[in-house]
Amino acid sequence: MLIMLLSKIVFYFKKNLEPNLYIGIDKPLNKEWIDLFVPHEMFHMVRQHMTQDSAPETVFSRTIEEGLASYESLWAHNMEWNIMNVAKTLSVSELQADHLMQHTDALLEKLVLDGDEPISSKIMKKYFTVQSFDAEFPVIGYYLGLYLTHLSVKNGMEFEKFISMSRDEIVDMWFYTNKSEVP
Repeated sequence: MLIMLLSKIVFYFKKNLEPNLYIGIDKPLNKEWIDLFVPHEMFHMVRQHMTQDSAPETVFSRTIEEGLASYESLWAHNMEWNIMNVAKTLSVSELQADHLMQHTDALLEKLVLDGDEPISSKIMKKYFTVQSFDAEFPVIGYYLGLYLTHLSVKNGMEFEKFISMSRDEIVDMWFYTNKSEVP
């Protein structure tokens, strides 16, 4: 499926742009992890070329980019939404994934409060990095972006449309439209 999506998207690349993918890996690799990681990083690359957006500058924008890229791994492998697959996709334990999933509403409330905050070391630690392997709420931003993407797709949004939507459109859809209309 990823190949099908990429083959449709490559046509839209501007001639003067050369897609590049740099992957810095600081952990042991296995096939399962690579099968999830490569679609994630490829999605980042293709989406950046499609939207020409700058690097994510706020909590909302980074949550969108990481959530969409994380969902690509689920989508490409036709994986169900469950604790085990969320854990695999986020590279966290099943206990951590379950904890994130059980506290989604409270975590979303915090995200909305911090959403327009600029990316900083403090924000990166709070939302986008693993501080310890037994952290209660690791990679909150990745999880919430993944969750909101899943909810959108579950409620009828075609995942492929996200590849070219601006961040502002996605923020509006996820956070600012009438809640009865939000996926």
